Amino acid sequence: MSAVALTALLMSSCGENKGESTELADDLELNTITADTVCTLFGGKGGPACTISYKLKYAEGTNADDFNRIITGRLFPQSSDSLDVEKSVHNELLQIIDDYKKTLTGVTKKSIADGSFPVSFATYRRFVNAECSKVKNEILSYKAFYEEKAYGEKDSLVSINSFNVSLTDRKLITKSDIFVPGSSERLGMKIAGKLFAEYGVKDLAGLQRKGIFVDGIPYATDNIEISDKDITFIYNPFEIAGRKYGIINVVVPADELKDIMKKEWIAFFEKK
Repeated sequence: MSAVALTALLMSSCGENKGESTELADDLELNTITADTVCTLFGGKGGPACTISYKLKYAEGTNADDFNRIITGRLFPQSSDSLDVEKSVHNELLQIIDDYKKTLTGVTKKSIADGSFPVSFATYRRFVNAECSKVKNEILSYKAFYEEKAYGEKDSLVSINSFNVSLTDRKLITKSDIFVPGSSERLGMKIAGKLFAEYGVKDLAGLQRKGIFVDGIPYATDNIEISDKDITFIYNPFEIAGRKYGIINVVVPADELKDIMKKEWIAFFEKK
């Protein structure tokens, strides 16, 4: 398939779904962009293929650029189109398919047919789906779920990209916004304490014997989800532990974080 034909296919497969909008303000909402495509290795129908499906949220309306800049920055950090989520999706799909073709250069129909190159090793799948919600009408919580199965892998690799945006000043909320300076080590140990209980160990050495935080002092990931009563720290596979652990979610109630939390965030969580 030529680059021109492939671009046309991707453009035709993308569209907005106004039925799945999320209102952020009177003149601002999140809408959905979907992109689905299948690129077969040898062209035509059937045989090994690269299958991609994206369903993401983007902003429309007043100040939409502020939100889309954050969304593309988190989901497409290499994108040169920081305000255009749709174009960033198209470019990523094109890059994935280009990489797929290059990875399998030299694989022939004959090698697939006679089994000398297993068809599973010539198959690639990537699915991305975003979910959003408002927290106390002050925060946009954005979570993108990734599922990838590549080149003979037995199981899909699942990961999450989670971030939060202030609806007031339209900025990405970071750990330094929430916690007082110099609290990173205490925050890391609060997270480790939750893992002690979950994995039935008494200390950091016990966690490390199980293969968690083996590289050193526990730390808080930037991959967080803020709710109305707690903060979830989301560690993807290979981040602090091996693949067998999958995604590790550490939920810490806000009440247990007050001693290291900035005053405005204590007030946020106490607000009904």
